[in-house]
Amino acid sequence: YRRLIRALLALTLCSFLFAGVMLALQFVWGGILYESGVVYFDISAFELIFWTGAAYGILWLFERLFLGRKEEKNLCGVTADLEGKQISFHALEDNGNRLKEPFSGAPVIVCDGALAGRLSPASPERIRLIPCSTVTGDAVLEAFRPDCVRITYKGREIITKDVYIAKSKEPIRGEYEAVLNSQIID
Repeated sequence: YRRLIRALLALTLCSFLFAGVMLALQFVWGGILYESGVVYFDISAFELIFWTGAAYGILWLFERLFLGRKEEKNLCGVTADLEGKQISFHALEDNGNRLKEPFSGAPVIVCDGALAGRLSPASPERIRLIPCSTVTGDAVLEAFRPDCVRITYKGREIITKDVYIAKSKEPIRGEYEAVLNSQIID
């Protein structure tokens, strides 16, 4: 509900701000007509291009000075158990990752291939092939269902068995070793 209330407050604030700016322009500049909820400006094509460029420049400058595109990474700790073996790693919670095992519909954690290989099941019957599409093309990932997965995310712990771990074909290195389907955390 907090997101909804914040969105409604932002919409109301922007509406009042827009109405105030339009009213101020009407008093100062004139040449503005309101008809059936539409605002018409009596300006030349040159003025339109100039003011559009000026507005773009002001917004660009504001963004560079005050917003400074900080990328927030939602990292979580993951521990997976299978047949007495255990691995622990950091995973990036990715809202764009909607990968699921096709038969059960269980969400998939795409893990570094070498790391996931240390937990792979001994029995080939436990392995599934999961088709996926990425920006680089289509692939089929080898995956397995662990006995238990514990995820630590923003101070809470999530324990589940309804998840698959897939081996990435490309190495995943850096701050995290896996990409987590956000459905697991939700």
